[in-house]
Amino acid sequence: MEGISVEGNSSAAPLQFIVEGSTMRGIQIILTGSPVSGGIEASLSNTVVSGNLGIGVLVACDLGATGTITIGDSVVSDNGLNPDDAGILASGGTCSVAVSHSVILGNAGPSIVNGGGGTFVSFGDNRIFGNHPDTPSGTVTVAPLR
Repeated sequence: MEGISVEGNSSAAPLQFIVEGSTMRGIQIILTGSPVSGGIEASLSNTVVSGNLGIGVLVACDLGATGTITIGDSVVSDNGLNPDDAGILASGGTCSVAVSHSVILGNAGPSIVNGGGGTFVSFGDNRIFGNHPDTPSGTVTVAPLR
């Protein structure tokens, strides 16, 4: 994994992580811990995540830990070497991802993967093209724009 990696949070308050106006090779948020930990709340805005050798954006939650990431006005492109390397992957039942007004393009694997029962919301205004496949994997809820 190249780029930014945020792992764990044992405090009771959520760790807030914001990336704005940046270019990076990948981002992963990996949480293992008790459900009483504060988890991580992350936000990507006006950011390019491109050229990572694996998954572009990964949010993985284990043992009841919570992780939330909001991606807006960003590009997730040209990530991965293998067919399993998604543009954006949420793994674990307590992970939550929301994506709006973003481009998900040219990733080696699926555009979006919701693995393990997490919550994945798209606001229906994203541009998805050239991934393998473009069709999201797992349950992705399309929320209305307001």
